[in-house]
This record gives sequence, C-alpha cells and structure tokens, in this order.
Amino acid sequence: LASGCDGLELDLRLSGDGRVVVHHDAELRYRRDTIPIAHANLRSLRRLHPQMATLDQVLRRYRDRAWLDLEIKAPEAVPAVAALLHRWPPQCGYVVSSFDPAVLAHMAQLGPAVPLCLNLKRPTSLRRLREAKVGWMSPQQSFCTAWYVKHLRRHVCQVLVWTVNHPA
Repeated sequence: LASGCDGLELDLRLSGDGRVVVHHDAELRYRRDTIPIAHANLRSLRRLHPQMATLDQVLRRYRDRAWLDLEIKAPEAVPAVAALLHRWPPQCGYVVSSFDPAVLAHMAQLGPAVPLCLNLKRPTSLRRLREAKVGWMSPQQSFCTAWYVKHLRRHVCQVLVWTVNHPA
C-alpha cells in the first residue's frame, strides 16, 4: 500500500481450531516436515511461522485502508469468512473469490450482499459464466485479451485480472 497499490489479494484457509488464516498452500512447510493447516491450531502454526496472519487481523487493520480480494481456498472456511465479514465489513471495496462455483454459491447463501468473484484459469463459455451468478470474473492474465475483457464486461460483469508473480 505504501508503494501505491490499491489493495491486497489474500488466500484463506481454515485452521484446525476454526480460525481463518492467510496462507496459499493447504500445508505449512517447515524444514522437512509439512503440517496440514486444517489439522493444526493457530498457536502451533504460529510457532512454525510467526508471521501467519488471520483474516480477523487483516480486516481490523486494512478494512478501511485497502480494497480486498479474499480468495477462499478451502470450502470449509466459508461460514467463518462470512461471520468475519459481517463483524468487520470492508469499507474500501472487496470481493470474495474462488475457483470453485460451489464455494461462491455457499457464500451467497450466508452473505447475500457479499460481492462474489469467479476465478478462471482458462476461457469459459458465456453460458457457464452467466450461470455462476457473480458480479465479478477474474481471468488469468495469460489468456486475457482486450477483446475478452470487453466481452466479459459487456455480457457478464466486472473484471479483475490475476497473474502468478515470479521473482524474475
């Protein structure tokens, strides 16, 4: 944010003790071991990775400072994410995103006003996009042409392009 970014994209998972944590992978790698996040409590995760944040912390700190893309990686996290968004609603705009339409449908049931975003790894038919019933689509940059963005915006919704960053 200090460098001029408008927002943050966060990958969300549920720990074994029911806390929504920010972590991309389903497991935490520590030396030669891997610990499944879904089976570990927050205290043990932080012993191995002291910087591990919770969604609760992120929302309290950034909800009035940044636009947020909250990507749910684990379907079991949906109820806890919905509860936290109800408690700490983002003030600068946000979406709840997922590659899984079922995750977004569950979120729509729990939080009907929550803006939803379907992440896309490849181009998808217009019929499937309309069936998703979301206000946002997030196509991967590798296939996202100017025509495709215009097509999505004209026929379906808002567009939020994503990419995988590489150090190079």
